Amino acid sequence: MKNQDHWDEIDRLWKAISRDFFVSLMLLAGLGDIKDETRLHRLLRNWDALCEKDIDIAASIAHGCELMSDGFSKLQDPSGPAARNEQRFNELFGVISIGRKANPDAEVKTVGELYKLGEAAIRSELDEDLEPKD
Repeated sequence: MKNQDHWDEIDRLWKAISRDFFVSLMLLAGLGDIKDETRLHRLLRNWDALCEKDIDIAASIAHGCELMSDGFSKLQDPSGPAARNEQRFNELFGVISIGRKANPDAEVKTVGELYKLGEAAIRSELDEDLEPKD
């Protein structure tokens, strides 16, 4: 059985982790302020300390986070945030694929350049479709 000092330290680390968790979540989602990056680093330091102190507790918490994440997934809600994120990636890769297909010999250095080629190919095809037929 673990002693009271062990549980006190686990409690202290969990309080420190939970204090920075949601601010760090918002930062990683791109909705936070860059000044909060120090809170993310502190969260990760405390998480590492918790893992070192009691890996079983840390694994249980990580499992709980995974279960919560599943609750946000597209499997639970086909119109939820995860589904929207996947839709955005599919659209991005679709435009990139069109750009590559329309310009097979183009030398590009970034995904952004390939995306612009895809947009141009789509625009060109739409322009052709909208031209008056004689």
